Amino acid sequence: MLYGKIYGLKVTSLRLTNTYGPRMRIKDARQTFLGWWIRQVIEGEEIQVYGTGKQIRDFNFVDDVVDAMLRAAVEPKAIGEVYNLGGEPIGLADLAKLLIECNGTGSFRIVPFPREREVIDIGDYYGSYEKIRTHLGREPKVPLKDGLKRTLDYYKKFFTLLHLKRKMIVMIPQASPLSQFLSYKQEILEAIEKVLDSGQYILGPEVQAFEQEFAQFVGVRFGVGVASGTDALHLAIRAVDVGPSDEVITVPHTAVATVAAIEMCGATPVLVDIDLDTYTLSPHRLETVITSRTKAIIPVHLYGHPADMEPILEIARRHHVFVIEDCAQAHGAMYQGKRMGSFGDLAAFSFYPTKNLGQLVMEELLSQMILR
Repeated sequence: MLYGKIYGLKVTSLRLTNTYGPRMRIKDARQTFLGWWIRQVIEGEEIQVYGTGKQIRDFNFVDDVVDAMLRAAVEPKAIGEVYNLGGEPIGLADLAKLLIECNGTGSFRIVPFPREREVIDIGDYYGSYEKIRTHLGREPKVPLKDGLKRTLDYYKKFFTLLHLKRKMIVMIPQASPLSQFLSYKQEILEAIEKVLDSGQYILGPEVQAFEQEFAQFVGVRFGVGVASGTDALHLAIRAVDVGPSDEVITVPHTAVATVAAIEMCGATPVLVDIDLDTYTLSPHRLETVITSRTKAIIPVHLYGHPADMEPILEIARRHHVFVIEDCAQAHGAMYQGKRMGSFGDLAAFSFYPTKNLGQLVMEELLSQMILR
């Protein structure tokens, strides 16, 4: 109400008590104990009523709450008023009995509060709807028993469908790192043991060998191991001297790291839409977003499918713009007989899922900018 007075808004305030009905929260007792009880009684669990069981609460079916809100919204005389939106009062033990009756089966028990906690039992808590009935003619239309039946029917159907889905659906994992590990278990363990036995756990000959072998695999002269794929992108962007006044073009259909790496350099990400057939950067839309501030283009090779690099490189050369390949999902992917990561000025790889090592692959000139 104070907010309305400050900003000159026409405000009516409705103070709700316990609202219930289909789609109410039923997973967490902290959200609503009635929702928790509904879940328990449907799944055959015993309802626990804490305290004496004689505490009184009131309940409003969701349809009645919406009706009251609509009435208050259209009645000019409701402006500036505060209404208690009370419902049908009932003791908690009686509510548990009624819920079990509506469900057709179930049980409950009273769980007394420990003596030292009795003082926090607030006892009766319910609101009067006399004012809203007098002012707006609002009366609850859905009796508690009918509302509970409707809510139970909804969630019984919901749990039935959920059970059927769980039986029918077989989850196909996106990846199986364990299967990959087991396929090369002995070789992996021997390589790890070799590193541990060497006593050199940061950089060292093993990392250097990997950098050289992976660069050779991609088809470029140099590779540098960094902390993550995000760092690889960040360093690549920094290597071409991108700064706060520059723009870098990429796609919206990518992991957040692509855009984050651009923003880490203080540059402005410019998003160009993807090709509907390849889900990678659309060369036809690329030239429309290039400006005098454009410093680099980051095509993202996605799901192992390369971006259409030939037209992208042609546009980049014509506008004197760097090309940085995001190869996080393109290890070994080929385009026109060459592996991805060998087309642009630089390329960044990420070794998902653990991402404990990223790889930056670059051509000779730009590598000097990074390595020195």
